[in-house]
Amino acid sequence: MRVVFVSKHGSKKDYLVLATIQYKLAPSQIIQFYARRWLIETYFKTAKQFLALIKFIDVLVYLIDQLKMIKGIDEDKLTEAVESFIALLPEFIQLALEFKTNSANIEAAKSDTAVVA
Repeated sequence: MRVVFVSKHGSKKDYLVLATIQYKLAPSQIIQFYARRWLIETYFKTAKQFLALIKFIDVLVYLIDQLKMIKGIDEDKLTEAVESFIALLPEFIQLALEFKTNSANIEAAKSDTAVVA
């Protein structure tokens, strides 16, 4: 096994320990492999978080649409409750919801027009 100690930003107290069974690799190569691997790991973590966010937004838009279709619900109170909830969300989610809702409205208008024509 080959072990490489890498100091963090020139610090003598903080360091990383990198280990490999590829004992023929030079320390610089081991560091490069770990750096590449770290980039891949952080990419996948970010991608998974982003996909979860998209799924959340899709479910939220669906839920709002379904609530609007329920008979007997006061439309004004529902709109007020949904707007209050959305106002509590982070701004980037609010923007994504606005975009998603506008896109859904455009698609609905297209299909209504197609039926009429």
